[in-house]
Amino acid sequence: MTTMKFFKRDIYLGIQKGAWLLLVPIIISIAQSLNFHDISMTLKEFEGYWGDGTVMDYYLFGMQGMKVFHFDMKQYFEIPIYWFVFQIGAAYFTAYYGYHDFEDNGKVLFITPKSRSSWWNGKSLWCITSVLIYYLVSMLAMGGTALYCGATPSLHHSELISRIVENGAYYLSGIEVLLLAIILPIITTMAICMLQMFIAFLISPEVSFALSCTVYVLSAYYTVWCLPGNYAMWRRSAYVVENGLNPISGLLLGGFLLFFSFYEGRLYFEKKDVL
Repeated sequence: MTTMKFFKRDIYLGIQKGAWLLLVPIIISIAQSLNFHDISMTLKEFEGYWGDGTVMDYYLFGMQGMKVFHFDMKQYFEIPIYWFVFQIGAAYFTAYYGYHDFEDNGKVLFITPKSRSSWWNGKSLWCITSVLIYYLVSMLAMGGTALYCGATPSLHHSELISRIVENGAYYLSGIEVLLLAIILPIITTMAICMLQMFIAFLISPEVSFALSCTVYVLSAYYTVWCLPGNYAMWRRSAYVVENGLNPISGLLLGGFLLFFSFYEGRLYFEKKDVL
C-alpha cells in the first residue's frame, strides 16, 4: 500500500474511533467564549466600556494559557485548567490509534520494507491532520459562540482583549497574532503528539500519554524555552511581555521534534521485527 492509501485508511478509522473526543475542544471553546462574554458585560456595566469585541478577541482569550510564571514555593500558582484540558484532549485524541493499529494489523501490513515506511508516513500524516481537525473544531466552536454573543465578525483583535487579558496584546500586528495564537500552538501540539506517538511504540501508549501530560504541567510551572508547552500560550511570548519567550525558538523546537519523531519512527519500523 502507498502512503496515501494508508493515510486515507487512517483518517477513516482513526477519526471515526476518536470522534467523540472532539467534544473536548467544543466544550472548552464554548465555556471560554461564554466566560469572555461575561467579563465583557461586566466591563460594560461597571466601567462604561461599550465594545463587544471581535471573533478574534474571543479566540485569543480562549487560547491565552497563562502569564509568564517561574516556579516559586512562596508564590501562589493555579494551572490554567481550560488550556490544560484542551491540550491533554489533543494528546489523548492521538495517543492510542497508531499503536493499536500496529498491534492488530502490523504483521499483515508490514509485508515489505516499502510498506513499513508507507505505514509510518501515513500515521504521521494522520497525527498531523488530527491535530489540525482538533484546532479547526475549536475555532468553529469559538467563532460560532462569539457571533451568538454579539461579537463583531472580524479576524482583527480589539482593545477589549488588552483590557481583559494582557496590555501588550493590543499592539500585536495581524501577522503576529496569526503566528502566536494559531501557527505556533498548532505546531507545538503537533510536535508533542508526534513524539508521543513514537514513544508509544518504544514503551507503551499509556506511558507516552503520561509523559505528554507531564510536559504540559511542567510547561505551566516553568517558563523556559526547552519546554514546548510554553509556546502554546501566546501570553508568554516576548512579543507580548518583556520577559517572554521568543516565538522563533518555538518554531525551531517544534520543527525539530516533528522531524525527529518522523525520521526516528521511520528508521524504527524499517528495522522492527514484527514476527
